[in-house]
Amino acid sequence: MLKFIAFLGFFWSLWNVDAKAPNNLFVEGELLVQLSEWRDTSAIREIIGSNVKFNTLSSSLKIVKVSFSSDEISTIEAETVLLSSELNPVLHCQKNHYTFLRSQNIPNDTSYLLQNRFWNVIKAPEAWARTQGGYTRADDDIVIAVIDDGVDTAHPDLRRNLWINKFEVPNDGIDNDANGYVDDYYGWNTYDDNGIVIEQDEDALHGTPVAGLIGADGNNTTGVTGSNWDVRVMNVVGGSFTEAENIKAFDYILNQKKTYLESNGVKGAYVVAINCSWGLDGSFAKDFPIWCSFYDTLGAYGILTVAATSNSTRDVEVFGDMPSLCTSEHLVVVSNMSSVLNPKGGQGDTAVDLAAPGDLTHSLCPVSYGVCSNLTKGFNGTSGAAPLVTGLFGLMYNYGCDSFIRLSKSDPSKANILAKKWLLEGVDKNSSFAGLSVSEGVLDYEKALVNLENWCNAIGQPVLNETLNKEMIFNVFPNPSKGKFTINSSEPMQKIWIYNLQGKKVYHLSLNDETSFELSLNLSKGIYILRVEGENRQVMSDKIQIN
Repeated sequence: MLKFIAFLGFFWSLWNVDAKAPNNLFVEGELLVQLSEWRDTSAIREIIGSNVKFNTLSSSLKIVKVSFSSDEISTIEAETVLLSSELNPVLHCQKNHYTFLRSQNIPNDTSYLLQNRFWNVIKAPEAWARTQGGYTRADDDIVIAVIDDGVDTAHPDLRRNLWINKFEVPNDGIDNDANGYVDDYYGWNTYDDNGIVIEQDEDALHGTPVAGLIGADGNNTTGVTGSNWDVRVMNVVGGSFTEAENIKAFDYILNQKKTYLESNGVKGAYVVAINCSWGLDGSFAKDFPIWCSFYDTLGAYGILTVAATSNSTRDVEVFGDMPSLCTSEHLVVVSNMSSVLNPKGGQGDTAVDLAAPGDLTHSLCPVSYGVCSNLTKGFNGTSGAAPLVTGLFGLMYNYGCDSFIRLSKSDPSKANILAKKWLLEGVDKNSSFAGLSVSEGVLDYEKALVNLENWCNAIGQPVLNETLNKEMIFNVFPNPSKGKFTINSSEPMQKIWIYNLQGKKVYHLSLNDETSFELSLNLSKGIYILRVEGENRQVMSDKIQIN
C-alpha cells in the first residue's frame, strides 16, 4: 500500500512535468552504481555525504543502490561527481529510473476476439503439430521466467505449469536450499524481498495473463491455451516500480540458471528466456548503462530476454524507449500488431526486431484473490505481443536436437543467439512492416521451428516427428514414512536418486524397467528430493519426508 501511495504522488508530480523532460522519471536521492571491485566505499561517502546507504542488487556483478539525501546533494550532481571522481572504483553510475507495465487496460472481455484468431496468425497450430512444449532431449525441465506484477498461483489453468523450487519448503521462514532467498518456492518478489509472487497493490492483473499466454495448461478443457502446453513458468515480481527492483529480478533469474549449470541440473532452473512486458517511453540507452549491460550477462548463461516496446506507434529511435534502444544481441524487442496485420506499437528499423499480434489477445485472469469473476479476460498492447514471442523459445528448446541442447550447456550464449537467428529469419515478411523493424515481419512459429529443424538436419541429427510432452506419472506412498516407500510409475523406471535439501546426492539405484518398487532408506529425519528416471530418459521429481 505504501508503494501505491508513493506512486499516486509520483504521477501527480508528472502532471506538472514537461513531457520533454525524461530526467524527471527517476527516484530522487538514489543512484545505481556498478563497481569495478569490492573495496572500502568511504570515498563514495566523502563525495555524497555521511548518511549514504548501500544496498547490494547483484553481488556477482558488483551492482549496488546508493541512497542519500537529495537535500544535501542533487541526484544529477551526485551522478556527475561519482562518474568524474578518480578516488573510487565506479565502473558505471546512473539514476534509478521508474519503469511501467505496458498493457493497454481494456478489461471488457466480450469485445475481444477468441484466441484462435491470433494463434492462427502466427502459425501456432502448425507448430503444435510438431511440439507442444515440455522437456529438452536431455530431460531438462524448460523454464521461462516472467518479470511482472505477479501471478495467481492457484489458477486452475496455470498451476500445473508453474515453476517451483523443489529444494525449498514454502512458508517456513528458512532458506532451505541456501541460495540466499528465503521461501522462494514459486519465485521471488523484489519489492518485498520475499517469496510471495503477487504484488498486492496490482493484484497480478498484468502478470497472470502474460504468464497465461506463455504457459496456460493446454488441452485440459479449462481456460485458454498457452504457447507451451507444458512448460514451467518462473514468476518474479518487478517491472512496475524502479530499475533497482528490475536488476534484483534479473539477478534472481541469473543465479537460478548459474546454479543449474554448475550443479549439472540438480538445483536451480533451466531458464531459456525472460518475458519483460514493461519499460519506459522517451528514454535513451546512454542513461541506462547498467540496465542495458545486464542483457549480455544473462545471454552469457543462455537466457534470452524478450521485451515489449512502446505502445506508441512512434519511431523509438527518434523519440526514445527503454529497453528497445539497448543493443544486446541477447535482447528481442517486440512490437504490437492487430490480427489483420496493422502495426499498433513502437517502430524502429534497428531497435525493434519484429511484430506479434498483441492486440485483442485473450488470456487468464487472477480469480483466486477475488479480483476476477471469470477465469479469462481480454488483454492487449505490446504486453500481449511479447509473451507470444517468449513462449516460442520454450518450444524451440523442446524441439531442438541433442546437439542444440548440448550447445546450450557448453556454449549457452551461442545457443540462444542461434535461437534468435531462427526466430528473425523465420518471420512472415509483410509490406505493412517494411522499415518498421529489423526483420520487417511478423512472428511465425512454424517457420522458426523449421529453421531449427534444418540446422539439426544439416549436422545429421534430424528432430523427432513426435512430441516430447508425454509426462511420466509416478506416486510415492506412504509419504511421510519412517523410511519405507513404495513407488508406482506409469512408465518403466530406470534409475532412482535421492538428494538432501542442500543438493547432495545421498542415494542412487539402477532399476530394471520396474513400474513398482519398494524403497527402504536409512536416512536422518527430514525432507528429501526423490528423482525417478523413466524410459526415454525422462526424469520426474517429488518430495519425500522421513519421520
